Amino acid sequence: AALGAVAVPLLLQGGVALAWIGMAALVALIWLAARPYWPNPQVATLALPRGQALPPAWWLLGTYVLSAAGMVPPMVYTADLAVRGHGAGAVLTGLLWVLFGLGAVAGTLGGGVLAGRIGAMPAVRLWMAFQVAALAAALAPAGWGNWALLLAAPLSGFSGVGLTAVTLAGAREVAGPASAVLWARATVLYALTQACTGFLLAALFRWSGDQHAAVFGAGLVLSAMGLAVALLAPRRASPSS
Repeated sequence: AALGAVAVPLLLQGGVALAWIGMAALVALIWLAARPYWPNPQVATLALPRGQALPPAWWLLGTYVLSAAGMVPPMVYTADLAVRGHGAGAVLTGLLWVLFGLGAVAGTLGGGVLAGRIGAMPAVRLWMAFQVAALAAALAPAGWGNWALLLAAPLSGFSGVGLTAVTLAGAREVAGPASAVLWARATVLYALTQACTGFLLAALFRWSGDQHAAVFGAGLVLSAMGLAVALLAPRRASPSS
C-alpha cells in the first residue's frame, strides 16, 4: 500500500490507464522479489479429529466479522473522501495510503506482540477501539482541514489490518491445535462480509447522493458494534470460552 501510494501520483501523469498498468507491474515486481524469501511452514490440517468439536468462539468471529464490515469505508472510500470531500490532490491522497500502509505494518507487528503479552481478548478490545477512533476521525467536518484524514488513514491501517494478527492469536488461544480450522472459518467470513458490505454501502452511497458521511457513519456503527461484542467477551480466551 505504501509503495503503491508513492507510485500512483507519478504514474497518473501518463493517465489513468498507465497508472493501473504500472501498479500491476509494481505488484508483479514486488512478488518476484519477495518470493524467494517466502516461508515454507508445515501444512496445517483443516479437518478436526474424529469426535472433536471446535471450541465456541462467538466473540472472536463476531468481532472479526464486524471489523471487516466497518473497514469497508476506509478501504474503499478514503481516496474519494479526500478528493471530493476535502479537495485534496493526488500527492496528499497518495500520502494517506502511505500512512495507511505504515499503520498496517505497525498494527500487525504490534498486535502480534501485545496479544502474546496481555492475551488476545484485551488486544482485540484495544484494536477495535482504534478502529472506532479511525472511523470517527474520517467523519470530522471538512472545516477541520486535512488533519482528520491524516489521523484516520494510519489509524485505519493500524486497527483494521492489525486486527488480523490479534485475531489469529485469539484463534490459537481458543482452539489450540485446531486453530487452523477456526482461522480458516474466520478468513472466509471476513471475505464474504467485506464483499456483501461493499455492495450494500455502494447502494447506500448512491442512494444518499454520494454523501461520504453515510458510508463512514455506517462503518462507525458497525465498528462500534464490533467493540461491543469484544467487550462482552471473556477477559482471556481459553478452550472453554
